[in-house]
Amino acid sequence: MRKRQFVPLAIVAVMLALWVGSPRVRADAPATTQAATTQMGVKFVGMGPPVATTIVFICDASDAVTPSFDPLRKELRKAVEGLKSPQKCNVVFAHENAKPPLETSALEATDENKKREYEYIDSYKPGGAADIQSALKTAFAMKPNLIFLVCDPKGLSDPEGTFKLCQTYVADHKCKINTVAFREHDEQGENALKKISEDSGGHFKYVSDEEMKK
Repeated sequence: MRKRQFVPLAIVAVMLALWVGSPRVRADAPATTQAATTQMGVKFVGMGPPVATTIVFICDASDAVTPSFDPLRKELRKAVEGLKSPQKCNVVFAHENAKPPLETSALEATDENKKREYEYIDSYKPGGAADIQSALKTAFAMKPNLIFLVCDPKGLSDPEGTFKLCQTYVADHKCKINTVAFREHDEQGENALKKISEDSGGHFKYVSDEEMKK
């Protein structure tokens, strides 16, 4: 008759502790979750790559930035190109009588949607006065968790009102706003952009024409 073999209780206890403490993937979790998370960075005009799933780019398209609009276009294209599904994005141009964005919501970063964004960016013509607040309201409606706001700081006609608008949205929706002062220096406008980024947990950067054209 064969003798029964018993595993010492100490060994069993160790094996159970290792099993309980080890990370396990839920059976119903998407297989691509971990891979997607590591690819959710986004880089724009030298800022980034922060992790974000829904990104809206707000770009000044007023007369003031017309001389440097083509380099800004290229930066937008590069940023959109670098996104990967399931990330979503959209582009909102900020000026009076602005042409509406492609959709009222952010678009998944598929090859087809990226192509649509490229065509929209390439065909856009700047002109008129800046209208940053209207562009922000359009962007906020898309419920992003990251906004890039690029503008000539002199174009902020109501710096304090713009800050308060952003403050209200950020408090409710946990959205970071990276602000970029483009082209010319303006103390009042730049201070407002810095406040907007700091209040939301984002970053501020000044980008000159020379830097944008590199």
